[in-house]
Amino acid sequence: FYDWLVVDVKPLPSLKFPHVASQTCDFSRPATMVPGGPGRRRWEFMRLPHETAEELNTTTTAWKMLAPFGIDSSNAELERHSVYTFQAGWAKQWRKGRILLAGDAAHLMPPFAGQGLGAGVRDAMNLSWKLDAVLRGVSDDALLDSYGTERTPHVSRFIDFSMELGRVICITDTAEAAERDARMIKARQDGAQPPAPPNPKLGQGVHQGTAGGMISVQGRVQTTPEGPVTRADDTLGGGLLLVKDGRLLGSLDKTKMAALSDLGITFATLSAEGPGNPVIDADGTYREWLDELDATAVLVRPDFYVYGTASSTLTVQDLVDSFIQDTAYTARQR
Repeated sequence: FYDWLVVDVKPLPSLKFPHVASQTCDFSRPATMVPGGPGRRRWEFMRLPHETAEELNTTTTAWKMLAPFGIDSSNAELERHSVYTFQAGWAKQWRKGRILLAGDAAHLMPPFAGQGLGAGVRDAMNLSWKLDAVLRGVSDDALLDSYGTERTPHVSRFIDFSMELGRVICITDTAEAAERDARMIKARQDGAQPPAPPNPKLGQGVHQGTAGGMISVQGRVQTTPEGPVTRADDTLGGGLLLVKDGRLLGSLDKTKMAALSDLGITFATLSAEGPGNPVIDADGTYREWLDELDATAVLVRPDFYVYGTASSTLTVQDLVDSFIQDTAYTARQR
């Protein structure tokens, strides 16, 4: 929970900056530089213990902070500056009747992991397909209760990760900073790889099994051998029932297939036999993924998260029946 001066700048086109975010872990003044959209850069400077927010939030101070980066009034326009308190937290309740929270209304995190906007987009993806099903009369509004239970544990992991990074960056004690630097330099010299960002599953909700709640893979496919190779979501959309062998779809009657279609699920098979839409797995991504899951089929929700898989003990029909039940399907539109 630190105060930071955020400064948005429009540098002259002659000034070149790498299109990456940079964290300066300087104990005398932790700072951040990030791309701010076409023709813009953003700098952020941490308030030190002896400073006040009012002292920091002035045009004079902003130019002073920018000077070490080669930015001044001769080569850049100072568009705005403001002091923000970086905070972390999330709502305990995401829905109350017809009111649902998303984005910064539902959660706040420090920007160190660059995941605030991403978390809001995931909220929107999770909520939109469920809200769409409810508003079209396809599902009962009980489906919306799964929104908060799924998103809370997921977003809280990214908030924790952002705070972990902040604890590394926001060090102003010289001895503590020296210890951090020595530790990180040694790890680099020893060949240690940076820890991977978190990849949490969704919390309790509309998914099942060990694969349920994980993000799906993204492969490239063709609909014909001569056709273009495209990203799967461009061709197939989000919701997907992907089956190794199309003959496994033979157990689904027209009512079940219509229900899946109502819920935004398309069909794709990795073989030409049986019903469904055969696709060519251009790079083998999906066959490899199904092998890793030990699955004959995988059902991916419209927000690209896995609902569950079918295997030798759980048939495709069982998987579909469970999905229809868990989405509170009503078939009212029919």
